[in-house]
Amino acid sequence: MTATPPGEKDGDSQPDLGMAGEAEEAEGEDAVGLEGRRLQLIPHEVDPRYVFRFEFGPAILAQVLEKISSLPISRLTDVAKESAAVYPGFYQLFRKGESVYVGRTIRPVGQRLGEHARKLRGRVPLTEMGARFLFVEDLSLVGLSEDAMIAYFHPLGLDPWGKMGFGSKATGFGRAGQESDWHDAFHADLSIMVQAGHSQPRTLRQLIASIAKGAPLVLSIPRQLVVQFDKDHPALFVMYPHERPFTEWIADVESRLVGGWRVDRKPMAWYIVRAGE
Repeated sequence: MTATPPGEKDGDSQPDLGMAGEAEEAEGEDAVGLEGRRLQLIPHEVDPRYVFRFEFGPAILAQVLEKISSLPISRLTDVAKESAAVYPGFYQLFRKGESVYVGRTIRPVGQRLGEHARKLRGRVPLTEMGARFLFVEDLSLVGLSEDAMIAYFHPLGLDPWGKMGFGSKATGFGRAGQESDWHDAFHADLSIMVQAGHSQPRTLRQLIASIAKGAPLVLSIPRQLVVQFDKDHPALFVMYPHERPFTEWIADVESRLVGGWRVDRKPMAWYIVRAGE
């Protein structure tokens, strides 16, 4: 006895595939029925032998891998600038020639790679890092979730840093307890040399911003505290540009803080806050 596909009953009339006129008419009716209804979910209890579900994400990512694999690996320091990669797209990071991270961004690729380069500074030598990237015109393709990319590339051994939280940005101070396995595995070198300072009088907040550009971790004053910080630290002073260890810069900043302000050292970022915050 032949199995009857779901949705049909024994005795239902079937179109005669040899009658072209009737077949074309049926196709026309189907087309009209699709107007304004492009997706009809089929319950999962329906026999899966009769259901085709196209996995859009993995299909696109497979093509990304094929395309990006044909490109040469460039030094991260060469492409980690917006002028080098000005469009959104996908990218792949390498350490000592081995793929360690795959990502995507709807901003210029160079801008995102620059953020990664700053995160790596003081943790992984930038001389060990390489990158390659693809530009994408259709932003809906770039919008594929990070989780989907990790799920596809991680089993291939191309994205070991992905599941370690490398791509995670430091959260705002209100949620600053965030941690990641990547930060635990690659500790920041707090003695790294940082160039900072100004030849003209600047406020303490401006000095902190200068130090933050070369810091081995996120250093900031929470946005909601900036106004009060400026009120409490209005003095202008000259700190000529020079280089010294990050720890010494922080000690200098702490010596200038007034009114209970302090450096709150969180796992992924250091925040300058008031006592009780």
